[in-house]
Amino acid sequence: MNKARLKKYWKWFRITAFVYIMIGTALYFLQEKFIFHPKKLPADYQYQFDIPFKEINIPITFY
Repeated sequence: MNKARLKKYWKWFRITAFVYIMIGTALYFLQEKFIFHPKKLPADYQYQFDIPFKEINIPITFY
């Protein structure tokens, strides 16, 4: 392989690596927006559950 061809491959490798790193960095910092879809709710909002449930409190003692 001659040097010109090797330089060409190295150039494309660096561009590809840079784009990969930038996309990975953007996904890391924006992952909460992708996962949680933030939406503001009113202060008096009541969640509605379709199944019956019973709230229990588990006492915790610290020694």
